[in-house]
Amino acid sequence: MQNKLHRSEWVLIFSLLAIMVSFVLVGKINAHRANISMKRLPPSGKEVIVKINGAVKKPGEYLVLEGTPVEEVLLQASLKRNANIRKVPLKKLVELPCEIYIEELEEITVYVEGEIGEAKELLLPVDSRICDVKSKISLLKTTDKSFFKSKKRLVDGAVVQVPKKTVE
Repeated sequence: MQNKLHRSEWVLIFSLLAIMVSFVLVGKINAHRANISMKRLPPSGKEVIVKINGAVKKPGEYLVLEGTPVEEVLLQASLKRNANIRKVPLKKLVELPCEIYIEELEEITVYVEGEIGEAKELLLPVDSRICDVKSKISLLKTTDKSFFKSKKRLVDGAVVQVPKKTVE
């Protein structure tokens, strides 16, 4: 009786090894991501009150650790769709008690480009949709007009890429 392994047995062994190595790599990648996303807190761990009002779903006072980014506090307060965060320093760290007022947008800026006469920057009402853009731009013969049937809401700073008509 020979102690040689058949070719199929070797394939099975190498497949199992490859699976084990991939599990180890995925674990290391996830551990690295967890270290990166962990919030670095100052040694004091002091708590600070941040009062948030304006265009948020849950206005009020939030008790956060000193050194927490403003962006994380705003996530707790749940921004409304029409919140104007252009002037809010999202990466700034909370160090002292403070009050943040989030203004409501009265209009949004949308950039339209692609298969149109000329790329444009449009000022639109807050609840505008893609279908509202059609009347404000000049279309080409090659523009896919069915694109403008979309009821998707636009957000401030959105870039609308108008597609070319596919060959029929």
